[in-house]
Amino acid sequence: IDLYLQHPEVPALAFSDASVTKGLASITNDDTNGARMIVDYLHELGHRHIARVAGPETYAHTFIRDREFMRESAELGMEYDCLHTDYSPEAGRESTDRLLMFPEPPTAIVYDNGVMSVEALHVAKERGLSVPDDFSVVSWDDSFTCTATTPTVTALWRDTPQMGAKAVPLLMKLIKGDQVDNVLESAYELVQRDSTGAPGVRGVYP
Repeated sequence: IDLYLQHPEVPALAFSDASVTKGLASITNDDTNGARMIVDYLHELGHRHIARVAGPETYAHTFIRDREFMRESAELGMEYDCLHTDYSPEAGRESTDRLLMFPEPPTAIVYDNGVMSVEALHVAKERGLSVPDDFSVVSWDDSFTCTATTPTVTALWRDTPQMGAKAVPLLMKLIKGDQVDNVLESAYELVQRDSTGAPGVRGVYP
């Protein structure tokens, strides 16, 4: 961002929260509302102890999600744990194992991408656990992998093609030298699938 700000002759548009782009034109993401949607949804299902397997703390969007997950869960009186990873399947597997080994494991785990959420299903199967009977799984990003699994994975969906449709006219204006205001991306939608449900009676983990 600093490099582009030093060279205004190069048109640039950021897909990021406007709070971290230092005035660079941006399509602002809706991560704050997305985090709130997930926490509220799990609370409505009856979950009171949730966890999240997040991305690297150095990313701005990770910090924004962290902050809102903590804020919303605290407001609702929920216990919230968070582990930061590199988004890889291996990290998703290791983090899931760690969370399930807690003396009082969470009843729902949110993953910051679809790949890690699929690994959670593998871990559950290997441990003889059932999703969502033993714990619920939510993916932040929706993709075909979330519907190609058993159970299918509840996920946040965003209209990615619409983001591109918003970006092109803004880039054309920047190329012409016009002033561009920040634009909010399309709102997230929570797609409810088979991987989430009310917390059940918990057994002893193998």
